[in-house]
Amino acid sequence: GTWEADAANPATTTITSPNTGATNVSGFTAPGNYVFHWRSRYCDKTITIIKQGIAETAQVVSPVVYCVNDTAAQLTATVSSGNTIKWYTQAVGGVGTTIAPTPSTATAGNSQAFYAVAVDANGCEGPRAEILVQVNALPTATISGTTTVCQNGMSPTITFTGANATAP
Repeated sequence: GTWEADAANPATTTITSPNTGATNVSGFTAPGNYVFHWRSRYCDKTITIIKQGIAETAQVVSPVVYCVNDTAAQLTATVSSGNTIKWYTQAVGGVGTTIAPTPSTATAGNSQAFYAVAVDANGCEGPRAEILVQVNALPTATISGTTTVCQNGMSPTITFTGANATAP
């Protein structure tokens, strides 16, 4: 026989060895009833696996952009009243914490991913929401030409260069 996931399942799952009687199934990312069929030439037997959880996804702002060595703030996420937030550093698995992470800004070009999840009163988690943190190099500024600045005089021309340069 062959194991097949029902088309109406709440999320796509992976059946490790669909052609064996005993197999592993992974990918239960949404709460609900997951139905699997064992189909052979003479029968169709079903098994239902119930994944408890909530459907709420934490609301986040992403990406969060800093310049190298900026003072970073703890990340934030919003969930509905009655739910709490748990934080992860992995998209799947890992150990969560209720303490919001503070990203490091020590290295330019450093991209970090954090995940916030809504947790209901029963401890069931919703889908993880990703927050990307990008740390950019500081732009450079140069004064072009020879410039004399006098009181009440004209301001010098300043040219900003670099990928993240913006004029004030």
